[in-house]
Parts: sequence; structure tokens; C-alpha cells
Amino acid sequence: MTMLPSIYIVGALGFSWVFSKIKKVELRGWLVGGFLALVGLFAINYFYNYIFIYPKQYSFAWQYGYRQVASYIEKNQDRYQRVIITKKYGEPHEFILFYMRYDPREYKSDPNLVRYNRSNWYWVDRFNKYEFMNDWEIRTKTRDNANTLLITSPGNYPVNGKLIQTVNFLNGERAFDIVEINPAIALRQTK
Repeated sequence: MTMLPSIYIVGALGFSWVFSKIKKVELRGWLVGGFLALVGLFAINYFYNYIFIYPKQYSFAWQYGYRQVASYIEKNQDRYQRVIITKKYGEPHEFILFYMRYDPREYKSDPNLVRYNRSNWYWVDRFNKYEFMNDWEIRTKTRDNANTLLITSPGNYPVNGKLIQTVNFLNGERAFDIVEINPAIALRQTK
């Protein structure tokens, strides 16, 4: 993205050099005007797509929805013993720490922090009451968890989960399901 302006500038300089070699003044004027109009149309189209279309169509690529998720968690977390969040769209702990304005000293000194280094990357699986799971683990690892708030990809929760709210991407597709693992149903299934 940051290279695009330089590519346009180099291209414009090249066209300018070609137009300077054309001897006929009238033809050169028409070519320069046509070229500038074409560049203007491409620029308008590019910025229109970048400002209005791209954010809606590709909000999943920018991890859209974590602000809404963090807001819901912050308001309701006292009702739950555990909060489990999917890792499907990236590293959710970063967004939870940021949007909930979590104190870095408290985070680093948390005795529940599970952080490890693999493939030259630090992964976080847990801190405080927040747990972060891969999407394919959620159905099996959350089945028997009572009093748990689960933030997962659409439809990816156990049968004893009660859908509370959904968070959508900007294009209207579902991003996250906010689910409560229902203790009463969990108890009935174990009996």
C-alpha cells in the first residue's frame, strides 16, 4: 500500500518523458489531457474503493469486532468465572488488553498468565480469567464448563451454550457469537 504512490509517480514521469518526445503540439496537448483524465479516474476509483468498499468487504482481515467483544466482556465479566475467546481471527489477547485498558504491570505479574514462545512468536493461552483457544478446540473443551462466557466464531459452541448476542463484520456477516455456557443444561447432560 505504501509503495503505490511511488509507482504512480514513476509511471507519470515515464509518460511525461514520452509526451515530451512527441513533436506535434496539438497531439501532445490531447495526449497529456487524456492521460491526466485517465489518471484522475483511476485515482478516484482507487480512493473510493479504499474508503468505502474495502473496509466493509474485508473487515475480517482487520480483526473487526474485537472492540464490541471487549465492551461486552467488560460490562458482563463479573457474572462469569471464565471467559473463553476464539483465536480464529488472530491473537485476541492483544485486543482485550488494549480495549479494556488492562494495566501492563498487572498483566505481566499475573500468576495465571500462560505465555510461550513457539516459531519465533509469543503465544498467550491465558491470563486472569480469560482463556484463548483455537477454534477447532472450542466445542470439546467448553462442553462441561459451567458459568462461562464464550466468544466464538459463528455457530461454533457446544449444545449447552445459549447464544446471547452476535457481533457482525461491516458487510453484515457474523463475526462472533457471544455465548453463555448454561450451568443447568451442563448439569443435566452429566447426570
